[in-house]
Amino acid sequence: LKEQGYKICGFDAITFSTIPAGSGLSSSAAFETLIGNIINYYANNNVIDKVTIAKAGQFAENKYFNKACGLLDQISVAYPAIKYIDFKNIENPEIKMDKFPFDLKVILVNTKGSHAGLDKEYSSIPELMYSAAKKLGVNYLRETTLQHLYELKNSLAGDEFDKSLHFFNENLRVEKTLEAIKNKDLNEFLNNVNESCTSSATLLKNTMLDCLE
Repeated sequence: LKEQGYKICGFDAITFSTIPAGSGLSSSAAFETLIGNIINYYANNNVIDKVTIAKAGQFAENKYFNKACGLLDQISVAYPAIKYIDFKNIENPEIKMDKFPFDLKVILVNTKGSHAGLDKEYSSIPELMYSAAKKLGVNYLRETTLQHLYELKNSLAGDEFDKSLHFFNENLRVEKTLEAIKNKDLNEFLNNVNESCTSSATLLKNTMLDCLE
């Protein structure tokens, strides 16, 4: 934030949370966003926009925690409500918000699982996607198609294909989920959430170490 020309202040704070650390519920992004908002409120008269605060959180995660995370968690925490995010322009992502239309109660279960020790796996995800994109003749996977991925499947390593397959299917799920929210289709919404979870565990392999064995 200081490098962006904003003021920095010292402060005393006491924080409390019932979210288990390392459980995959964006606890680190929430803490980073909290610190950014404190500095915004006390030193900058709330002039720092939410995307900048989210990027500062990502910077802290990448540079100080050495975790190669993207910007999704930080933006999800910084903005309220349901969000549709397009990262085509990473400097100025497209963010649309809507109200959650379903009468659901979210219940968090502490499974005692942890993302600790997954840094290597997290870092490998973008690396494998970039290498797959290069073999497919583009800079980013979004510049090609799922059909092209299958056509050149034999030229890719297994992990390159799996990560890329998750990428394409997950983007389709986002569009389907957005429509489900607009149409208030609860069953379609939940099916997409469950499919995303299964794909994360089996293709992206970023849930917990036990899934990698």
